[in-house]
Amino acid sequence: MHSLFLPANSDSMKSFFALVFLFPILVYSQADLSPKVRETLYGPDRSETKMEVWVQFSDQLDYQALTDHFEAEQFTNHQRRNFVYKQLHTKSANTQKWLLDFLYVNAPEASVKNIYWLSNSAIISLNTSSIKLLSKQLEVRSIELSNERMLAVEDLEMQPTGNSQAESVNGHEKGLEVIQATKMWNRGYTGLGRLALIMDTGVWSDHPALGGRWKGRRASIDAAWFGYDSPIPKDKGSSHGTHVSGIVLGLDRKTNDTIGVAYNAQFILSDFVVSNSAEIKPLHTITPAFEWAFDPDGDTSTYDDVPDVVNNSWGHALDTSEYICTNPIGDAIAALQLGGTAIVWSAGNNGPGAKTIGSPATITRNPYLVFTVGAIDGNNASYPIAGFSSRGPSHCVDTGKLSIKPEVVAPGVSVRSSIDSLGYANYQGTSMAGPHVAGAVLLLKEAFPTLPGEKLLEALYMTAHDLGLAGEDQTYGNGLIDVDSAFVWLSQTYTPELPKNHKNDIVLEFAGFKKNGVTCDENNEAMLMVINAGNKTLIAIDFKLVVESNGGKSEVLLMQNDLASGDTAFFNPTVTFNPTGQSGFSASLAINAGYDDALWNNKIVGRWDNIRNATLPYSEDFENGYGKWLVQNPDKDRTWSIVYLGDTGNVKRHAQLAFHTIVQRNDQKDVLISPKFDASRFANLKLSYDYTYTTKSLAVFIDTLNIYATSDCDLKKWKRVAQIFGNDLMTVPEQGAFYWAVDKDWKKNTIDLSAFDGSDNLVIKFEGVNDYGNNLYLDNINVTGSTFSGLDSKENQQSLAVYPNPARDKVLINGELDNFSSWEIRSALGQVMKYGQIKDDNNMQIGMEELPTGTYLLIVNGVDTQYFPLIKQ
Repeated sequence: MHSLFLPANSDSMKSFFALVFLFPILVYSQADLSPKVRETLYGPDRSETKMEVWVQFSDQLDYQALTDHFEAEQFTNHQRRNFVYKQLHTKSANTQKWLLDFLYVNAPEASVKNIYWLSNSAIISLNTSSIKLLSKQLEVRSIELSNERMLAVEDLEMQPTGNSQAESVNGHEKGLEVIQATKMWNRGYTGLGRLALIMDTGVWSDHPALGGRWKGRRASIDAAWFGYDSPIPKDKGSSHGTHVSGIVLGLDRKTNDTIGVAYNAQFILSDFVVSNSAEIKPLHTITPAFEWAFDPDGDTSTYDDVPDVVNNSWGHALDTSEYICTNPIGDAIAALQLGGTAIVWSAGNNGPGAKTIGSPATITRNPYLVFTVGAIDGNNASYPIAGFSSRGPSHCVDTGKLSIKPEVVAPGVSVRSSIDSLGYANYQGTSMAGPHVAGAVLLLKEAFPTLPGEKLLEALYMTAHDLGLAGEDQTYGNGLIDVDSAFVWLSQTYTPELPKNHKNDIVLEFAGFKKNGVTCDENNEAMLMVINAGNKTLIAIDFKLVVESNGGKSEVLLMQNDLASGDTAFFNPTVTFNPTGQSGFSASLAINAGYDDALWNNKIVGRWDNIRNATLPYSEDFENGYGKWLVQNPDKDRTWSIVYLGDTGNVKRHAQLAFHTIVQRNDQKDVLISPKFDASRFANLKLSYDYTYTTKSLAVFIDTLNIYATSDCDLKKWKRVAQIFGNDLMTVPEQGAFYWAVDKDWKKNTIDLSAFDGSDNLVIKFEGVNDYGNNLYLDNINVTGSTFSGLDSKENQQSLAVYPNPARDKVLINGELDNFSSWEIRSALGQVMKYGQIKDDNNMQIGMEELPTGTYLLIVNGVDTQYFPLIKQ
């Protein structure tokens, strides 16, 4: 028998029993453990080791009860979102307190890596014995490895069918007729004022078919782009995200080429999806994107920033494990839809076999969650199912109505849409079918803006045209969507809002900046246009244009003359640069009452890259993204990105240039530009960085890393300080597969920057030159030097002039020297190299022939001692 020795002190006794009741260790119920976690904890090869796990807690929302409550109380979408938002944050805060107390007492070795409030879950690193104990707590619902589930784009979805297709002047795509979107256009509904979130590989937002309808053109970039792989909108590989976006809302207004369902809607994006299986991310890492979607502008008092629909044309190709059904990502998806947003998911491309629906598409919470879309051939009048389209049943429900997947089907074979910055191509896959449904939701939302997204999905489901076997089946689901029939079905219960015509629409557009590219402490000039797109003259006194620079300047511009229908007024305000952040402006129209104006296009924003400020010594580890660094990607192909990698328990963020996936061409250059540093008081400057690289074949593919520096922030006079390629760049042997670095691969390199000692506005540039090799990684960039002794603590109000500087054989001191007694020249380490007395004249000469080349400090002693960095050449 074991004895339990307790302290005699009564307060200690109370504390002990409080801990026992707070952490009931001997609880027989146990959390759901994934097969891999169970094997690690209880399998024959079990051992005490540290693991990183994804833990979901038991305190979750009752989604059906809340749905019923919202309907009974007639909550608006805004009220729904805010109620869910508050409930989730409250549950997460309470759970965090419990978790930290538990770990403090029972698992002191543990570290909490991430907290996800949307699914009340966490990523935790802790020992296997602690995981066993944690799994026995009633507060814990499930545990799986943090990297147990991954996300990717199915391979087939990335394959174009045929060659790139030219634009279709005054035409529209066949699939838009198939789902009856054209009938909705004839009713006047085009998605005007509605918002889609495209979670995909990114987007080329300046494609003419997307018509400047990325919301980041008219709002903060933080409310329009949640970047994983790039700080600004760009796409990857085969432009999967751009193609998907075009199907949702594409229209080239110059040629009237309509490729999208809701061509007047706007869109926002996140780019966590990849087209290369080697780059896939753990599933839990997408949770922040769904949290962002709940409130993109970070202000719960607004709701127009919240997407009406989220399109997901991605997933794991096949997940036969039922544990995906209880995975925390399912609760994140359910919470977002509960808040009023419709969630649409492509079924996957692993047909024609049964039970091939991918995940998370296979998750089933109710008939409309997750709302999964299969693909039919819309070019064939009988609308046959695509051979690749994944079939049901769901992995989460074995029998009955809820087991049926997909929910509906839409065109997904040879669908033409936008790619790259200007092109078009026919792609096929359920990735192309899902966006047809997302666009249909936007059309319905314009007509029924007060209805939550789930009601709109229900309408599409209930009015779908039956295909295949009679009734709902595991191939076509409930059938082919008909958005016009869904409109009629909803109109029987709800009164649709009339389409908004905006006969007096005034549009604000931004044509660009006068100065393109990167600038350094330079103001810019914006080119703005005010277009009278209505049929009523805009009276000058009814108008003003407010321009606010990120650098702090605000300006109000007025029109001198009335603006007739169809005419354009031009404005060129000066925009002040922002030395600490993104340079740019926001401009908005203020128009008096009496004009039927669409407010969504009365605001515009513009941004450009201006070198930012930083201080020495400086360090960048990319844990907060790019920090103050700028990325230059002139060809708009793959470029520098921030990726997570590292050995187990030591995952960090690094800068990656994926030469492996960049289309081979001669000398493609991608650039990382540092902030500018005031090095005027520094000597012995050095640049150090960690790197790792390999290539597919050293004899064939030779990528290059160039490093440049410049002083005075002169971006036209770069000096190359290093060029590394071939064997000198290699840190690991050749490999043909996509290269992911591990901890042992890294090397450190140090570069002498003493030629820039004492310089003002030092800037450094890393340039990768592509030869289609493999991947380059950078991290831990440091710029250091030694300060001149005593200089930093002194004020240096200079009344004297010292020249020339840099100097070769002598320097002159010019000015009123009566108040000065002596001078001395010190090395960067503070050693006195020369000294002397001040002469009475006002133009004194000091010889420097005997001093070695380097950086020094001239001190002129007197009533107001003055300090001058000197460079000896």
